[in-house]
Amino acid sequence: MRVQPDVKRLRRFPENCFAFTALLISMLLLVRGPAALGIAAAVWGILYSCCVAVSRPEGRPRILINYAAALSGYSLSGHVIDGLRICDRSVELLEMDRFFFGESPAVAFQWINIRWLNELLSFSYLSYHVYLHWLLWDAIATPESAINTMSRRVYGAFAVGLPMYLLLPAPSICYSFPELFTDSVNGYWGTRATLWIVANFAAKYDSFPSLHVFIMGTMVWFDPKRFGVRRKIMIPAYGLMIVSTILLRFHYGVDLLCGVVLLTIYVFIVSRRTANGEMA
Repeated sequence: MRVQPDVKRLRRFPENCFAFTALLISMLLLVRGPAALGIAAAVWGILYSCCVAVSRPEGRPRILINYAAALSGYSLSGHVIDGLRICDRSVELLEMDRFFFGESPAVAFQWINIRWLNELLSFSYLSYHVYLHWLLWDAIATPESAINTMSRRVYGAFAVGLPMYLLLPAPSICYSFPELFTDSVNGYWGTRATLWIVANFAAKYDSFPSLHVFIMGTMVWFDPKRFGVRRKIMIPAYGLMIVSTILLRFHYGVDLLCGVVLLTIYVFIVSRRTANGEMA
């Protein structure tokens, strides 16, 4: 006799992962880092768990809570890494790039520095944020299970990806090794705006792995079929976004490679559980 899976428990995967990560980080901070940060992480985890507990799994509040958890987790990741005194691994990432590719792709292709192309790539890079908030709006405005399911998968990907910043923390290659580039990125106002946004609002150590590749790939793969036009627009935008992370000098090659591996594993596991009726 086949045991029926606890679908409600599986639907809480993003929440369980976020809460567990907050608890683990708080314990590590209390042992290795500033006690204040550890206490703050513990309080955050408790408040988050309480908010989740009083909201319905398919309700709009749950979606907003997970969005806030992903946003705060990304924004505070640099403080957590500094608090845990984890060393900058930029040198290791550059060495891995040179081992796998001969040279870091961002350095090797720096000769492709065309204004109009950089402008196109800049808007493609920002399409990740447009897509994420487009899906968030749909999940809030459209009370359909398909949208809620999509949101759970996207924030589940955040819950998997964000803790991996602790493995090999490093800033963008253009900030760690500016001496490797002979000229700055050329472009018009769109390129300048994108570079300013990344310089001022990106997390301090958000290079490895590339969550742009992982998260946007998750959004493209699991986008509900009835939004076919959006998906057709975002598939080429996704491809250009991957190229932009190299030509705009934001990522190492291994960052993208790890993002693709994470995406492949995540899609395989979620799709298999969905096919087996274990995940709505």
